[in-house]
Amino acid sequence: GYLAEDNGIDTIFVLASEVYPVIRRSIAIDKTKFHEFNLPNDAGPDWGWVITNLWDNNFGEPGYHTPGRDLPLSFTLDMGEQYELSRLKVWQRLSGLYNYGNPKRFEVWGSNNPSSDGSWGSWTKLADFMTRKPSGLPVGSVSDEDRKVAEQGDDYTFPNEIQPFRYLRFRVLETWGGTNYVHILEITPFRKE
Repeated sequence: GYLAEDNGIDTIFVLASEVYPVIRRSIAIDKTKFHEFNLPNDAGPDWGWVITNLWDNNFGEPGYHTPGRDLPLSFTLDMGEQYELSRLKVWQRLSGLYNYGNPKRFEVWGSNNPSSDGSWGSWTKLADFMTRKPSGLPVGSVSDEDRKVAEQGDDYTFPNEIQPFRYLRFRVLETWGGTNYVHILEITPFRKE
């Protein structure tokens, strides 16, 4: 048997010693190494809500806000090093939970050598994500459970076997309010240890 985590209380038993799974912890990436990385066709900032607000560890306003443009909208960041990603947390704007420009459907792409012209050929799609509203209430209505979940950040898991990447590119396909702009308060990518 083995413990799934160092501080775990449950022992997991296997049929033979060769069956022990490889268990890797998920650790928040050091966001002090992040840098702005602008590509020609990225959305850019608006309302003074700049992209560096996405990794300032301030989970309140201001965050990042794009100008109004046709979807999909993209924005890019440089994590400073290559990481094998495990998961991602995204904090939506709390003053408009599950509404307005908060992302509903988005993609995350990775690259180690992005083309300076902003084309997508040097990028690998890592995952498609959809934000789920716990209550299932219509847009404009939120429950206490919705608020509690959103305050903790929406959690997304990357596929198990993806290569390490340094640059992340987000491509928002749909917002909760059907807007032509996007706003997010904070993001935290996690890496495998």
